[in-house]
Amino acid sequence: MLFPSRLFPSPLAVGAHVVDLALNGKLLPDLGKTLSRAAVAFVVAMALGTAAGIALGRSRVADRLFSAWVVVGLNIPAIVIAIVL
Repeated sequence: MLFPSRLFPSPLAVGAHVVDLALNGKLLPDLGKTLSRAAVAFVVAMALGTAAGIALGRSRVADRLFSAWVVVGLNIPAIVIAIVL
């Protein structure tokens, strides 16, 4: 095994736990919480991204100040950003 099982359980163990959660009635509430958090994060990201895009599109100064950072941000995978934050 490449990774210790206490850090990364096997797919079979994960599947068994999902079945256990489903049988105990905990899967749907937990899934609902996860999906609602993802939806809120999406809405916040869209609002901030739209505001930033409008600001950069309307202001030459803002475009000059932040265009390099936008390019850097576009080239960093989201998973790296999630790990750093």
